[in-house]
Amino acid sequence: MDELKFVLRCFVFACLLLMFSQVKTDGVTYESRIQNFLVNSEIAFFMQDAAAGGVKAIKKALLTSKAAISDKMENKIDLRFEKNAADNSY
Repeated sequence: MDELKFVLRCFVFACLLLMFSQVKTDGVTYESRIQNFLVNSEIAFFMQDAAAGGVKAIKKALLTSKAAISDKMENKIDLRFEKNAADNSY
């Protein structure tokens, strides 16, 4: 029964929050004001730069590991070819 009360309280809270966010002052809703604040804040720009740096780091790591794996595979293939050529020499 406690779980049902918790779910109902969360539902009521979500409905009240939704109703509050749709209130307009000066022709603009609170939801729009909050969204503009979050998008245009200094923290948002900092987080965007940090995310872009993370993407660059992941891309560089992926390219480096791909090159390393490719080099290892080429070396193994070359060694097998040389071994087979030596075995088949007459």
